[in-house]
Amino acid sequence: MAENGPYRMGTIARLTGFSPVRLRAWERRFGLLEPGRGPGGQRNYTDDDLKVLERVRALLDEGRAIGEIAALGRRRLLGDAREKARTPEAGQEAPLLETVRTELVEAALALDSGRIDRGLDAMAAASSPEMVVEQVIEPVAHEIGRLWEMGACSVAAEHLITSVFRQRVVKLIEAAEPRTPRPVVIAACLPGEDHELGILMISYFVSRVGVRVLYLGCNLPLEACRHACSVTAPDAVLLSVTVPSVYRKQRAGLRALVEGAAPTMRFFVGGQGVPSARGRSDPERLRLIHPGRSAPETALAIAAEIRTRPGGPSS
Repeated sequence: MAENGPYRMGTIARLTGFSPVRLRAWERRFGLLEPGRGPGGQRNYTDDDLKVLERVRALLDEGRAIGEIAALGRRRLLGDAREKARTPEAGQEAPLLETVRTELVEAALALDSGRIDRGLDAMAAASSPEMVVEQVIEPVAHEIGRLWEMGACSVAAEHLITSVFRQRVVKLIEAAEPRTPRPVVIAACLPGEDHELGILMISYFVSRVGVRVLYLGCNLPLEACRHACSVTAPDAVLLSVTVPSVYRKQRAGLRALVEGAAPTMRFFVGGQGVPSARGRSDPERLRLIHPGRSAPETALAIAAEIRTRPGGPSS
């Protein structure tokens, strides 16, 4: 930028293309901007405000709605803007990410936990936590799963890298915990489901958009989930399943759990184990999340539904 802050309202409007009316509305409704005040009470926008607005403009140009963008929060938008400024262009970034992913897969196959940690530490130092989870941990976990299905990866290797990834994501969830008490969700795996990395990644991105997560782990009995709902009154429950037979076995119990909960509470079940279509006996409030969406996209969709439901935080 040829100009540096602080910026008056007219200047920031000219630089971003957003009208003063819109800027004031976004400041008031979403808290996206944090301008100071001059001696006469006029708004003085900072360089960080400009970075946030540039990121908002980029997301709007991609077709994202302002409500969806605002759900990310100022901190996330500013972090993404800074990350984009220091990250190499896409053509340069792809080989770097691919190198790191390959290194982690090879380290897992060699059962070298130190090498896995060093690879993750190096990536964490060079990029945002969101990129580490979305561009490194998630694709490496999928690749390890694919190799295991082919018989090219041992159970020990799969357990090792999943354990390391789990520890990392749990720490990120704790660090990202929102300050506001609501909305809140319970996250867990269905009874009989031991693969928890997927629900942990979703939980991380959900927490990044301002939703508090009470993570209850894998293989959670439905009765324990029901009790947790009665004690904490969450806005939603997120459950994960990777094996279709596990979902079929728990289907009746899921129906009872949903029907016995408060009418404003929402339930989401996602993973490789969900059926392709809703069954006739499945409650309307039970949402099936099919594989294909990235963890950030899934988290945004969940957060948007929680906030717009009847009786929800935005009602």
